[in-house]
Amino acid sequence: MSEISFSKLLDLPVKNEKMEKIGDVVDLLVKKEDGKIVGVLIKPNKLSELLNKLPMDENGCVAVPFSAIKINADFIFLNERKLKVLLIRARRYTT
Repeated sequence: MSEISFSKLLDLPVKNEKMEKIGDVVDLLVKKEDGKIVGVLIKPNKLSELLNKLPMDENGCVAVPFSAIKINADFIFLNERKLKVLLIRARRYTT
């Protein structure tokens, strides 16, 4: 079976392209309308310049788009290049 349960994702470490731990998963973000997973909420170890550009809640957790991550059984990989592209596109559409 290739699926992974939501409970297994909680507290998984999030790693960057250098395989450095940058935080932990605290929740999934789901659209109310259709139940589609749109992102993960992570508690970063420290805020990088890139993570600082993402939406942040009152607890210091950042919302990472689901399309910028890959999940495996041991950790979640944050594709920083893809995230940069998504941020550039979002800025283009909001100006």
